[in-house]
Amino acid sequence: MTYNRHIPGPLLEQPFTVTAGIVVVYGVESGISVRIPAGGTWPGHADLPAAIADHLELHTTGCTPGSAWTDTVTPDALAAGVALITAQALMLRRLAARMNLLEQLGHPPRTLNQALGGGLVGSVRESFTKFSRTY
Repeated sequence: MTYNRHIPGPLLEQPFTVTAGIVVVYGVESGISVRIPAGGTWPGHADLPAAIADHLELHTTGCTPGSAWTDTVTPDALAAGVALITAQALMLRRLAARMNLLEQLGHPPRTLNQALGGGLVGSVRESFTKFSRTY
């Protein structure tokens, strides 16, 4: 088996938009990462909501061969980047942590339709219903 070398990506402090390839942002915990494909934007630490940053604990990047990015980021791209990272964050970690994140983002699980809530956190309706009783 051939071991391919790690290709570092951009720094996380500043926003960037991926122009080619895919950048992966790795969390401190193994298995936690978000993917930013070409056209996607990383909003930078300053524009990432605290609830998302705390949930993901992101710390470094890597990228596919041939990846490229630019530091020129528009306000619309920043907003889209926050949305991209939020959507992925709602699918990571145990269901209880995802439900807690949903609450922190201003969407109390008990106020949501069970099928919709399950779709938001990547679970079946029954699991969402069971966990939403604690909120």
